Amino acid sequence: MLCFGFGCRENPLSKFTQPKYNCTIAGGTDPKTSEEFFARAQKYIEIYSGDGATSLDDCAFAALDEAIRLDPKNVNALRVRGYGFRQKKQDDSALADYGKALEITPNDSRLYFLRSKVCFEQKNYEKALADLSDVIRLEPDDKNAYSERAEIYRKLRKTDFAEADEQKYRELSGYTENTASPTPGGTSNNFSGRTISGGILNGKATSLVQPTYPAAAKAVRANGAVIVRVTVDENGGITSAAAVSGHALLRSSAVQATRASKFNPTLLAGEKVKISGIIIYTFTAE
Repeated sequence: MLCFGFGCRENPLSKFTQPKYNCTIAGGTDPKTSEEFFARAQKYIEIYSGDGATSLDDCAFAALDEAIRLDPKNVNALRVRGYGFRQKKQDDSALADYGKALEITPNDSRLYFLRSKVCFEQKNYEKALADLSDVIRLEPDDKNAYSERAEIYRKLRKTDFAEADEQKYRELSGYTENTASPTPGGTSNNFSGRTISGGILNGKATSLVQPTYPAAAKAVRANGAVIVRVTVDENGGITSAAAVSGHALLRSSAVQATRASKFNPTLLAGEKVKISGIIIYTFTAE
């Protein structure tokens, strides 16, 4: 079956003739190539991210659509549009864009990491694990991937794997827990008032509150891990929380989220004890 006219989606000339984009920027020239449309999308994101926008605006999406229409292999445009779909809670579209981008660049660890976030949110933990394992295969020293994978192992009750990843994270971070631990073999079972080391506590929270991404941090694309050192009392409440590493614009939000989180009491020889450790939050500027 033949199809004629500019309106036909199979027309080989349609990518040059279909009007898709009608946004403008004062003083800017009209973009024509895929890369120019991608640059225009970045400009829109820069303009609107400063006031705390939580999703790409319509013009950014339109520019990305044009960039991909003109060059379906524009990986950067696929990646950023995938992020926009994720913000709009259009997970299937986000996964489709990340999948297409990975078909083009199968060794891009960043794309695997971004896709794992969507899979995690969908509770597709096995797929998220596979993507994080690919991140670690490509970037063996990516400490954030170990932290994220450990959290999933905790959810799947694969404690040994979680602890191995947590230990690897500590090694890569140069972090050592110096809080006194109980001495095995003691003759007394009176552990009242003792504080034991709990390592990474993300997977041990009954309610781990997620931090907000501050507008000021978005404006400068602040990202990465924030480590919050915490002490949990005998009843599972947070008694202290202080950020010990991470971008300055992200620390306050991470600490606030930590203080709002909840834990079950920790028992040692049947007695409630305090526990100290760290909470790790990973902020991604996409």
